[in-house]
Amino acid sequence: NNNNNNNNLSGVDLVNYKCRRKEKAYKSCVSKHYQNNFLGLSGKTLNQEDECGDLFEAYRKCYLKGMRIEVWDKTVGEAPRKGSLLANFAAEEEEDD
Repeated sequence: NNNNNNNNLSGVDLVNYKCRRKEKAYKSCVSKHYQNNFLGLSGKTLNQEDECGDLFEAYRKCYLKGMRIEVWDKTVGEAPRKGSLLANFAAEEEEDD
């Protein structure tokens, strides 16, 4: 069923589609964090990294990997420029392997 929805998508639209659940989970976490800590109990931190950092990392990795595969590799076809966000992400992926 999901394949029928993304058959006509490409590039950034396809990346957004593939990462939509991770983005939704992250945004939901941040929203709950600020509602609970900003509007709720005083004295709590507004830094959402502790609660939502892992969700952000999952979304960031999904998006950057998607951009590299679905956009960069298919349109540019050469390695990203050294120091660019995509080049730094590629180096990160190599370290994880």
